[in-house]
Amino acid sequence: MLLAVDVFVAGVKKAICAQAGVLSSVDVLVFTGGIGARAAVIREANGLTLSSRNRYLSEPERREAEALSRSLHAAQVEVTGGQRDTVLLRFYLDSDATLV
Repeated sequence: MLLAVDVFVAGVKKAICAQAGVLSSVDVLVFTGGIGARAAVIREANGLTLSSRNRYLSEPERREAEALSRSLHAAQVEVTGGQRDTVLLRFYLDSDATLV
């Protein structure tokens, strides 16, 4: 999937450069149309979203982001299952806990 996104972005860059070359100047570039606005979130195997921002994370930042993703998922599972104890939910969010 990443290759498809990279190919799409390269095509957009090429089109922008072609238009900018024809114009005498470009004051503002606005993207409209909601490209990907309603698309499902695509995640890596570790739970992180497959996004351009996550490509720039250092290894420590990546591990922290993965822990946050696991914690949020654990809390979501608990809430969906009916859990309303905020102390327990805070535990899952604060500790990278694994559900048993």
